[in-house]
Amino acid sequence: MRSKCLLLFLICLVGVTILFITVSNQHPAIQNLVTETHKQLKSFQENLKDVEEKRLVTDSKYLALLGLDKQTSSGATITLPTTQNNITIVTVLRPGNELNFYGFLKNVTHFLPNNNIVIYALSLGEDTLQNLRGYCNSTRCIIYTFDLDPFPNHIEDDRLHAYRPLVIQTALNTLGNILYMESNVRINNTDVVKYLLPKYGILTWPTKHAISSLTHPKMYEYFHMNAERAQSVGCRFNKKPQYRYSGCHSYDESALNIVLGRYFNLDESRYISQERESCFVEIKPDEITEEYLSITRLNNTTEINLKNILVEP
Repeated sequence: MRSKCLLLFLICLVGVTILFITVSNQHPAIQNLVTETHKQLKSFQENLKDVEEKRLVTDSKYLALLGLDKQTSSGATITLPTTQNNITIVTVLRPGNELNFYGFLKNVTHFLPNNNIVIYALSLGEDTLQNLRGYCNSTRCIIYTFDLDPFPNHIEDDRLHAYRPLVIQTALNTLGNILYMESNVRINNTDVVKYLLPKYGILTWPTKHAISSLTHPKMYEYFHMNAERAQSVGCRFNKKPQYRYSGCHSYDESALNIVLGRYFNLDESRYISQERESCFVEIKPDEITEEYLSITRLNNTTEINLKNILVEP
């Protein structure tokens, strides 16, 4: 009987010892888990506070990538020939709008023959880039690959156009003065030259729709901007259908409009062109295709004529 009690005591003693050793070994891991959990909770609380107080917070690494940390410059230096007004025409090419490039290049070189052109290629394949570079065969035309990998995944979303501010900021850092145009926009007036050096450093063109109709109300809150003040019509902006939010948010365009409004104290004459006639026109997808085919036919005809000239005695 005594031996059984002694054996039971020894078994309990060994079990307690093993349990103690196991818990002791796991203590650092448990402590690390608790510490990490506290960090995540603190970070969540800080992020929640930023959201509640409508504070815009940007990761410092993204500011550094864009040269906005006052210590680094964004992107590699692009060397281009010197021009009279030192303005570079900039656009973006994305998968699906490669055909825009041919008409864009022809149009810009026609109206602004002495200006450099830089095309930022986003997520284009190597074969496509090679074809585009073959057509962009000039010292005044450069196709530059813009890497989106360092940025958040939503930058790739075409619906958000979040890549446009990144490209524009990079271009300003590496090229200086620029005229940014969408690749489906064409110049239609030689008067565009007089707008290349705006008095206040930036110039935009008015849209057909009130910007308040294309701006989500919460965006005004994040910029600490009163929506009523954002329109020249005052507090009536939400009374008329053309000023009421339509449900279609313009993302980067809406943000730029609010930022410029705040910077220039809502004096639109300092950052929006007051001319009735615009120097630009947006062309539709079917017009893009016809434009491309027209350029292709013209190039083929020119090539045939050159061959005929070469074989003539």
